[in-house]
Amino acid sequence: MLIQVFFLSFALIFAGAQTKPSDQTRRSNSNWMWNHSDDSVRLRINVNGRVKFADDYSDVTAITDGGSIEVTEERGGVKRRFEARSSNGAITRSYFVQGQRRPIDDEGRAWLKEILSEAAFQSGYDAPERVRRLMDEKGADAALAEISRLRSDYVRRIYFNELLKDDRLDSSTRQRAIRQAAREMSSDYEKAELLIKASEKPSNESAIIEGADSISSSYEKGRVLAALLRRSDLDRNTLAAIIRSATSISSDYEKAQFLIKAAEKRAVSDAIIEGADSISSDYEKGRVLATLLKKGGLDKAAMTRLIKSAARISSDYEKAQLLVKAAPLASSDEAIRNALVDAAKTIHSEYERGRVLSAVFK
Repeated sequence: MLIQVFFLSFALIFAGAQTKPSDQTRRSNSNWMWNHSDDSVRLRINVNGRVKFADDYSDVTAITDGGSIEVTEERGGVKRRFEARSSNGAITRSYFVQGQRRPIDDEGRAWLKEILSEAAFQSGYDAPERVRRLMDEKGADAALAEISRLRSDYVRRIYFNELLKDDRLDSSTRQRAIRQAAREMSSDYEKAELLIKASEKPSNESAIIEGADSISSSYEKGRVLAALLRRSDLDRNTLAAIIRSATSISSDYEKAQFLIKAAEKRAVSDAIIEGADSISSDYEKGRVLATLLKKGGLDKAAMTRLIKSAARISSDYEKAQLLVKAAPLASSDEAIRNALVDAAKTIHSEYERGRVLSAVFK
């Protein structure tokens, strides 16, 4: 059976230092190019038009009329080149070794099969078919081992996404795949994209939270945790774990943005207040606590914790702004009123302290 049409749909750019293996894939309309180089080999594949390959990659079986494919490899001082061109429905194939034309013998076909198979694999072109074949023939362990051979985080994401789609994966294997992805992928963006996609299915939460904790970008980590937070089927303990993971977000703004989303869902106020306490910016911390106040529904214990957290804001103005918003709740409960008075005592500015006390005893 022929492998599907080789649509030229790869937009991968793999960069590396000159002394390290380097791959590049580029496309432009109907043109596709894949380059690989390391200390022992230089390989280039150029495709013009659309190409079909045999299922074992040992030959080219169809090319768009007027199209072509050229494969060039230099390894161990030996240069090989394969060309195939289409004209009026006929394909002309040529094979060269050290510039001399040769018949395409068993050795030449074996070489072409190896080159085309690896190029398709490393570019992610046939990821759905490869993952399906691996799962059918050898199972998830083989698929995970194969993914470990990839050099590009972009392509790793393609393969992991295909694997995680497979309904034959049990929960344990699915989480193992997510943990492997987090361990092997260095790009915060690609990792976040994968974890966000994985968050759509249940039973992945603990592995996704672990994966999010390995992301250094505050923005990307926030995206992953926000994707989990959108789920409506999470229990209180899982929600608390997601929110606590956000405390390691280094950007006060991104942390506050996430905690505000959590507060708007009335999700686990204790964890949100704990997260707010880890914010250095008085303004951003105030935004989070103000959102909790606005949403309401806090019990006496949660209100007391929120007020004590507000008391730790260093800016007199930001502290007073928040305490004034909390003051209307003081009239109905003595413990909350006492907490507000104690918080007001931490304000150095007489004006701001007076504003708070006037609001409490209004």
